[in-house]
Amino acid sequence: MPEDVSPESRIVDAIETAGRPLERAELRRRVDLSLDRFDAALATLRGQEVVRKLSGSDAYRLTYWPESPTCLVCDGEVTTTDHYELTLNAQGANTEQEVTGVLHPECTRRLLDEASLSG
Repeated sequence: MPEDVSPESRIVDAIETAGRPLERAELRRRVDLSLDRFDAALATLRGQEVVRKLSGSDAYRLTYWPESPTCLVCDGEVTTTDHYELTLNAQGANTEQEVTGVLHPECTRRLLDEASLSG
């Protein structure tokens, strides 16, 4: 990346290009900045609320991306396009109750395994 591009722009561009949240180490590697410049730029972006750290991880996402849905099984943030959508309809006469949500692939497998064991 050209030297005249600000460190903050380099961080935002790296996350946008990846199209997904990036772990701190991977993000720093992609922007190729010294640790001091990287930390300062990341602090600036967090202070301006342009990026935020995902809870429970060391990954950063852009705040202007739509919020990621929460997995119905583990309650963790679903941050990739690799997920399953699930819709459950209530059984019974005259009911139109429905639950819709998303699940991580590994949570989907776990849910199906548990359902097959109990059924």
